[in-house]
Amino acid sequence: MHPKKRKITRNLKHTYITMKVHFTKVALLFLGLGLFLSACGNDASSEEEAEEAVMTTDEFIADANKLGYDEFMKKYPNDSEITLEGEVRAPATWDDKIDAKFGSSLNDLPVSATFTFADNCGSKESTKEKVKGGSVIRFTGKIDGAFFMDGKLSRVGILGCKVQ
Repeated sequence: MHPKKRKITRNLKHTYITMKVHFTKVALLFLGLGLFLSACGNDASSEEEAEEAVMTTDEFIADANKLGYDEFMKKYPNDSEITLEGEVRAPATWDDKIDAKFGSSLNDLPVSATFTFADNCGSKESTKEKVKGGSVIRFTGKIDGAFFMDGKLSRVGILGCKVQ
């Protein structure tokens, strides 16, 4: 082989190896960046999914009616914590709390939630501002007994509710 050809071949091999190493570095950087972005993206979407996963009071009532008393009490035993979202239909203010009714219409209000002022930042006025008729709120509380009539939920109490 001619010495010039050998030098060109050696230079081409060196260039090929250099390009291969450079391409590998770039590919790994893009792969790492992609994994980082997907990891960050999954955190945000899981938070959104968690927010979307909150059951509405209407869904809760429909689930209770579908389950019946025995299955309802297995799925939602007394003192179990639940988070719901719904429209306040009929709030009633007492000395130390607000009782709010939730349901599909004014004639059908089976969910009764109790919001004490102490559990919701202390003052009567601030709690009344959060829990007012017609507002949609998200709250967490504990199941306190359920009553069924003719296989349908007639009343369920939720105590210690906190507006979120």
